[in-house]
Amino acid sequence: MSTATLSSPRTTTEQQPEEHPAQTYRITAPAVPTTVRVVRDAVAAALIANGAGSLAEDARLCVSETVTNVVSHARVPHLDVEVTVHTDRAVIAVRDSSTSGRLPLARAVSTDDESGRGLLLVSRIAAHWGAQWAWDQDGIRLIGKRVWFELRTDRAVSA
Repeated sequence: MSTATLSSPRTTTEQQPEEHPAQTYRITAPAVPTTVRVVRDAVAAALIANGAGSLAEDARLCVSETVTNVVSHARVPHLDVEVTVHTDRAVIAVRDSSTSGRLPLARAVSTDDESGRGLLLVSRIAAHWGAQWAWDQDGIRLIGKRVWFELRTDRAVSA
C-alpha cells in the first residue's frame, strides 16, 4: 500500500518581515503516475492559500515535469516535494533517492523527439532552477537528487 503525506506548514522568517513569514510544506508520495496529479494540485493549493495564486499555473506545469521525471526515470519507491511560499516568490524542490546516474539536465531536442522537453520548459518558465545531489543532514552521505525551481510574482514569462 502506498501513501502520500502532506506535512503541516513550517513558518520561516528568513528574508521576510515578521508579519509575512514564508510557509513551507512538505509532501512525500509514492513514485507512481497518479502522484503527478496529486502533487501538482497540492502545490497549487499551497500557493493559492498563501496569496501566491498567480504562480499556480506555472507551478502546475513545472511540478508536472519534474515529478514525471522522477516517476519515469528514477526507479525509486517514493519522492519528496518541498514548497516554500514567500510574499514575492515560491521555491519548489522535488527530491528522489536515486544516487546513480547523472544529474538531470535541460537539453536541446529535435522536433521529432517525443520526450525530453520537461526541464527545458522549467528553465524557460522559472526565474531560476537547478539540479543537485542531495546529502544527508551531516553532509556525509549521498541520499539522492534534487531538482528545484523558483517562480517569482514579478517576473514576466516570455514565450
